[in-house]
Amino acid sequence: MPTRYADRHLHQVDLARQCVALGGRYRTVELITGLSHSQLLNIFRPDRRTLPRGRAPDSPEWYYRGNLLDRIDASVFAASYRRHRLLQFEPAHSLIGGYRRYISICGANHRLNFDRAFDLAGHIEGIWVIEQPQLALASCPVCGSHHISVIGDLPLSNAECPFCKLVRRYDLDQRIQSAFPAQPQPNPSSVAWSAAFLSGILRVTSKE
Repeated sequence: MPTRYADRHLHQVDLARQCVALGGRYRTVELITGLSHSQLLNIFRPDRRTLPRGRAPDSPEWYYRGNLLDRIDASVFAASYRRHRLLQFEPAHSLIGGYRRYISICGANHRLNFDRAFDLAGHIEGIWVIEQPQLALASCPVCGSHHISVIGDLPLSNAECPFCKLVRRYDLDQRIQSAFPAQPQPNPSSVAWSAAFLSGILRVTSKE
């Protein structure tokens, strides 16, 4: 029994360290790991001044208020999270792995912080502090990519697809051009270089 408790505690501490390394707030880390606030203070005592503070998001309203680039980033993370869940990883590891994958795709200019990724995962699955799922990944009938939508919504057009919107607005919006610079020879290791590349990732990760 003591060994089982010690193993569980070490697992919780390892999860906490990974969450904090990705920018998770104390409250978010508490909910993911089951560790108390005082336990986290003891574990991260030398670094407590550098840890993010304040309340983590607890409503999907921030997503609906976000701009097109915010929605694209959120959809990239959601697809990465879903891929891990389809591979039978538990929610906490899917959140961490999905967020790391999202950062690897969007690079240093990623817009979604770890706490909002946690909030998205909770609203997609109805876990942690969220009682019922409220969001889902919908498939665009035109480009085939998956994007966040209200649960139960089956898109009949591409009107709400952020990737189709990106293509339509690209030539008119300098902010979008800066976020997705055109390159004659795309380099997949750079910041997301085209809507086609991103939507291709979303189709693949959703089917694996």
